Amino acid sequence: MLSNGRGTVISIGSRNAAFDIPYTCAYSVAKTGLLKLHQNIEAEIGGRGVYSYYLQPGNVDTDILDRPGAVDETSLRHHEDVCHAIETVQRKAKRPSEFVAEACVMLITDADSRLLSGLYVDLDQDVNRILDDLRKGENGECAKRSLYKLKISSLQP
Repeated sequence: MLSNGRGTVISIGSRNAAFDIPYTCAYSVAKTGLLKLHQNIEAEIGGRGVYSYYLQPGNVDTDILDRPGAVDETSLRHHEDVCHAIETVQRKAKRPSEFVAEACVMLITDADSRLLSGLYVDLDQDVNRILDDLRKGENGECAKRSLYKLKISSLQP
């Protein structure tokens, strides 16, 4: 991609990279690492024609929790938090997978979407509003507050 001066990398992420969700350690670590990968790709090769997106699709209509072994039965019986988390996911409105596919097409074809490269693209939010803010450059809230990035906030000396 770099030798051609163009390309797009899209990974389907999860809100688990941004929020602490009990009993999802392995999944959360994998999704968090994936987000950091996209941030580092942008830091390393941003501006060279290759765009990198971490797409958090929200609740998509899949059978992931219905598969045998998807949820540890012992955890369900002994940890109320696990039951609550699963019930919450199952209860929430789900969007069709086509919605996520359309978002991927937008990231590839819409030039303004390049502003989202290396960021946490959250389909639960108004992406056009985020793009409007990113168009403001350093004057936008996204830049001022370093939004949609994995970071550790700390006290300043």
